[in-house]
Amino acid sequence: MVPTAAVHRAPSECARCGSTGSIPTAPSTFFNFLLAQLQKRIQTAILVPLVTSEGGILGMRAISVEQAESRLSAVRCAICKTNGFVIDRRTMQPDGEWKGACVKCRYSFPVHTDMEFYQRTQPDIPYRLKEITCPACQSRGVDLDFRIVMSVREAHYFVTCKTCGHQFPERSTLETFE
Repeated sequence: MVPTAAVHRAPSECARCGSTGSIPTAPSTFFNFLLAQLQKRIQTAILVPLVTSEGGILGMRAISVEQAESRLSAVRCAICKTNGFVIDRRTMQPDGEWKGACVKCRYSFPVHTDMEFYQRTQPDIPYRLKEITCPACQSRGVDLDFRIVMSVREAHYFVTCKTCGHQFPERSTLETFE
């Protein structure tokens, strides 16, 4: 004979499946729980780099603000033609979008540092990078470190030679809006 009385469960047991998981039952609490779990996963994905089987880090190397500022001195301001620039740290976005500014006239321009995304979305760029010749060793092929759009007529790639490691700017012909 089967008893007709309600089955008694532990307070933390699920009424449907009997599991003792830590999932809350109220809808708003459940969504807060899911949001917290999602935030943990996103934070882990951002802060922990993907490592290859050889022990190297997958993806492009990150450039520091100080490195970008020092390398910007290789180009001239579109307005006053000087070569002193700073990165406005207040405008730095997590997606790698920064604002550069001329020290003399305060002209500002975008500095793009997420080159992995840029190369995935712009199919001509990898081919162009293979054609760029290093001024130091005359070999072809460079890595793209970051890029700037100084004006509607002037954009620059900041690249590093794959052979000798020489860092230099290369004027872009692909991003001019004439």
